[in-house]
Amino acid sequence: MTMKILAAAVIVAFACGTAAAQQNPAPPPPVPAPRAPAPDTARPPRAAPTAPAPAASAPAVGVPAPAASRPAQAPQPSAPRPAPAPAVPAPPAPEPPAAPEPPAVPANVEPINVRYEIAVRDTGGSQPGTKTVTMTATLGQMSSVRASGSVNGRGPNPLNVDVWPTLIRDGKVQTRISIEYVPQSPANTVGPPPLSIRQTVYVWLDNRAGMSISTAADPNSERRLEVAATAEILR
Repeated sequence: MTMKILAAAVIVAFACGTAAAQQNPAPPPPVPAPRAPAPDTARPPRAAPTAPAPAASAPAVGVPAPAASRPAQAPQPSAPRPAPAPAVPAPPAPEPPAAPEPPAVPANVEPINVRYEIAVRDTGGSQPGTKTVTMTATLGQMSSVRASGSVNGRGPNPLNVDVWPTLIRDGKVQTRISIEYVPQSPANTVGPPPLSIRQTVYVWLDNRAGMSISTAADPNSERRLEVAATAEILR
């Protein structure tokens, strides 16, 4: 019973307070006066730093630059490859030049041989003597003899003879004779020999009759080199 009375009293008191509050409302709180805006003393915003343009880097040595990408293309049909050319053989090595052929014999030349004796007489010097070369040649052709020697390492001392019978008439032989002769020098001689000969002569030689065809004299002494020739017609 008592609890009910207390609850009713509380309700009544709450109701009375609410009605009084509605009749005498509380004044509103004072509104603060607006403040003047403070001057903007803040620093202007800094511009965002621009990144430096990247420098062109030098291409690395030995590293090829990447090729630009190309659009993929449809595969092209491969053209047929030409047949390989046949190998060309290397040219043969040149052959050594052949020895010159002797002049042709005229058709009207008779088949006759001529025997020659060529003598070189060395007179007036410290070593007088005679060197003789014997050879046979056919009419219209040249024949040659080559000889050479040395003594105690001194030399060489050649004796070379060429004969060329060209014509026979009235028992005589027309002949070209070439001689090269270097005699041996004395033991006490320094340098080339004091006298030597090299000559070519054209002569008519009588059959089996010797004839002196040349004589060479040493201008510094009494030494002489005489050449004699004899021809014999062989039939």
